[in-house]
Amino acid sequence: MKILLLIIVFCCVAYIGWQIKTNLKKKKVFYEDLVNFCEDYKREVTFLKCGLDTIIDKCTKPDSAINKLLTQYLKNGTCEISDLRHEDVNDIKVFLAGLGKQDVDGEVNNVEFHKSKFVAKLHEHEKIYDKYGSFSVKMSALVGVLICIILI
Repeated sequence: MKILLLIIVFCCVAYIGWQIKTNLKKKKVFYEDLVNFCEDYKREVTFLKCGLDTIIDKCTKPDSAINKLLTQYLKNGTCEISDLRHEDVNDIKVFLAGLGKQDVDGEVNNVEFHKSKFVAKLHEHEKIYDKYGSFSVKMSALVGVLICIILI
């Protein structure tokens, strides 16, 4: 019975580290998708002159977080992202509010400006993920073992 309790404690603590890694990866993937959307949007607006809803359907994966965000913005005009900091959400809101409001040259300049911000955020989140992603899992496993040793 005691061994089963120790295994459960270890798994719970290790799960916390795994969740931290998953959360960091979600942020990194979100910014990767956002940068890719900026590139695709610029290309589609420049050459094909499609509407925003067509571009969203064509250039994003249906189950991705960026697709959900963009379709939510098109339907409601709101932008809710729980995983990011407040200032990051504000940058994304400003970007989304400016989509489709200008001529082609203005759209391209607006997307390029925001894309440079998103690339910087992507590099920041890649560094954080590389630094703390695997570290959180390993550290939580060690803390789990330490707690199990203390409980013995």
